[in-house]
Amino acid sequence: GGISLDARAQLASNLILLHGPELGHVMSMLERDCPKALEILDGSGTGNIDDPHYAAGVFPEKVEVVLENILPTQVFTKISQYAAEKSAGRRKGMTDDPTLEDVSGKRKRKR
Repeated sequence: GGISLDARAQLASNLILLHGPELGHVMSMLERDCPKALEILDGSGTGNIDDPHYAAGVFPEKVEVVLENILPTQVFTKISQYAAEKSAGRRKGMTDDPTLEDVSGKRKRKR
């Protein structure tokens, strides 16, 4: 039962590659569908985003996504698919890296 360790590890590695607005979208999805997966790290409130402390518009500085707490499976799957789609091609050495430019001034040898 539940979500495999491999699936959680894959989601974690995709989340790291997301840009700010994309990560914000994931956080919004979790806040709406699975608030128990968001843990507050600023020391106030209970540690859960659904604490009334935050309902008053007081937003925490640090929030951690607790992958083990993302339930039901449909929510996990939806977030995994979104993260995989947005992070596709962003692994080291892939398309989002700026192209290297030869600034040495040396002429290239003909082969």
